[in-house]
Amino acid sequence: MSVIRQRKIRLKRRGIIIGMVLFIVAIISLSSILYFNSRAEPDGEDRQEYKEEITIKDEMQAKPIKNLLREEIAADLRLHYYNNIKLSDKISIGDYIDIRISYENGMDFIVLPKKRVIDVSISNNNLESCIWLEVSEEEILRMSSAFVDLYHYERSVIYAVKYLNEAQNIAKANYPVNDEVRKLIDSDPNIINKGIHLKESIYRKVIDKLDHMSDALVEDTATWGEGSHTTNANDYDEDIVYLD
Repeated sequence: MSVIRQRKIRLKRRGIIIGMVLFIVAIISLSSILYFNSRAEPDGEDRQEYKEEITIKDEMQAKPIKNLLREEIAADLRLHYYNNIKLSDKISIGDYIDIRISYENGMDFIVLPKKRVIDVSISNNNLESCIWLEVSEEEILRMSSAFVDLYHYERSVIYAVKYLNEAQNIAKANYPVNDEVRKLIDSDPNIINKGIHLKESIYRKVIDKLDHMSDALVEDTATWGEGSHTTNANDYDEDIVYLD
């Protein structure tokens, strides 16, 4: 074989090798361009759709982690909304609150202790304000009893009190439900944990007396001024004790 022919064969082989290398480089470059173009954020009307798709993917990836971190959910836990609760504008989603009820005689009770605010809409009108909470079957019945009291007793108020820090200890519910709700709580098979409330019956009797107190006040105001007489020094002839 002549030297010239050998050179031609070597050059031909080199050309084939160089061509294959260039072809592979071109394929890799084209694949890279297509990949990065598919990852780029679209413009115009597709931008919002792209963001929503990315958000959904992120949420799907985060769900297993959230489920691992969250405590086991009780079987009777439900998501419930309430209105006609006095809410401060300082309360926002994620805060922890106590739901309380206050009566005209100054008595004040905790109905639901340390509930996390799932969602909230606050208005100057309590009827228009709305709050979403996770509540158990027993807590639903307790709130029902509290709303009955709210509508029955004048100047009673259901309101929310915010915890300063999530790490604060949970308060104890001490609101005495009415007798009918107490019977429901004791007999309801859906209630998993039935609380023991020894003082509820005593407190309930005090609340139920508010009706009689209101009637007595009406009678007293109706007789004001009757049998009045001119006061003199003898009317105040009593010992006065001063407290240190």
